[in-house]
Amino acid sequence: MRFAGLFANAKGILLNSKLLRDHANYVRNSLVLYCVDEAPEKEHFLQIMTDAINDF
Repeated sequence: MRFAGLFANAKGILLNSKLLRDHANYVRNSLVLYCVDEAPEKEHFLQIMTDAINDF
């Protein structure tokens, strides 16, 4: 998530890193589910990242 924050900052995208820190377990679990080859569940990770971007 640190890389995501640095990347967003370099692209001029404001990212609510406090939201991601406060929900670190959820972010981690949603990222794991996103990466499952057999049946990825992308909506959870996409939603938390969308919330982190739109929360400004």
